[in-house]
Amino acid sequence: MINVEVYQNPERMIAVTRTPAQRFLALLLLVLLVAVSVPFGASAAPKHLELNKKKVRLALGGAPFRIRLNESKPLPLTYRSLNEQVVKVDANGLVTPVAVGSTQVVVTAENGRKGIVKVRVVFVHVKKIALKASGASTRVGNTYTPKVTVSPSNASDKTLVWSSSNPGVASVGPDGTVTGRSPGECTVTARSASDANVTASLSVKVRPQAVPGKPLLGITVGVNAGHQRYGDYRKDPIYPGAKKKRYKVGVGTSGRWSHKAEYEINLRVALKLRAALEKEGATVVMIRETNNVNISNVKRSRIMNEAGCDIALNLHCNSVAGNSKANGLRLYTVSVGKTKAESYAIAKVLAPAYCESTGAENGGITRSRGYISLNYSTVPAILVEMGYMSNKHDDLLLATDEYQQKIADGITEGLCRYFN
Repeated sequence: MINVEVYQNPERMIAVTRTPAQRFLALLLLVLLVAVSVPFGASAAPKHLELNKKKVRLALGGAPFRIRLNESKPLPLTYRSLNEQVVKVDANGLVTPVAVGSTQVVVTAENGRKGIVKVRVVFVHVKKIALKASGASTRVGNTYTPKVTVSPSNASDKTLVWSSSNPGVASVGPDGTVTGRSPGECTVTARSASDANVTASLSVKVRPQAVPGKPLLGITVGVNAGHQRYGDYRKDPIYPGAKKKRYKVGVGTSGRWSHKAEYEINLRVALKLRAALEKEGATVVMIRETNNVNISNVKRSRIMNEAGCDIALNLHCNSVAGNSKANGLRLYTVSVGKTKAESYAIAKVLAPAYCESTGAENGGITRSRGYISLNYSTVPAILVEMGYMSNKHDDLLLATDEYQQKIADGITEGLCRYFN
């Protein structure tokens, strides 16, 4: 038998048992006593807090990091940085980098459990400065602010130092704003304040101030009436160095209803456009004034490049085989290169002015590398598809002097808006 005294002392109970059966019974009673002494559902709590990160690498000047508890039961927590000269931490666990170095943030729960996050703050150097445009233009007294991107996005110091190669032509402010001072050209450079070897530049052309009645004074416009009477079917690379080639120059399409040749319509509009532009003070570079020429598309672009045109306009008529519904204006600009941004910017202003003047549908702007006349241009350039000769409405309108004049007026108005 096991008396009460022994029962009340489990360790002695096991010690005084004599037979194996008694020892087994005593051990079983001890296990039951331990089991009933632990509340139902209770479990041993972990010693350390389970946090979302054990180690964190932060960029100086970059985004902070928030410490979170990875446990299902929320607990009131306090946070402490062991070196506030490296990182600071607020009451919500938001860790903010202050200086380069390493330290720890200690997280403590109200029940005494703790967790530690090791934090390293590093300086991230600027690797690249990208300007959206490689060239820009403004007038004397006007300003232009380049769009710039600094990479990587978490660089510690994104400060840029701006300079002008000729402040007398164009000065530049601390924020990169360029101000035209006198007619001429110069280069504006953005340099990383933390690494002088990381730079980006754009060429700036400053034109004279516009005068009343002459809004395009100081602007040189290239006008290329697309195609010619006889095609030259030898081939040129579609862009410098390309394996793909296209005819040097073709005759273009023709109107199904007007029976007019595209090259003829293009020239008639070009001549009206020259007159409208010159009336507003522009200098016009005409590629051809007759249909009986043989000028390749490459040469046409080079003529406008050498003239330093502020914009090269390539006039064409569109056509889509088997689709007589397509109609209206369609503009194309180059998809790569230094003139990409400004070409597109001019097209965005020109399109609505064109459509207001003519009533044509605005078919939008397409960036493309499929046109020789755009690919060989080193100045801003637009290919203007003035309408569809495969559409009866467009075809018959394009053949009239009245509509051609509306086209010329619309293009001129678009350029007046852009350059002023």
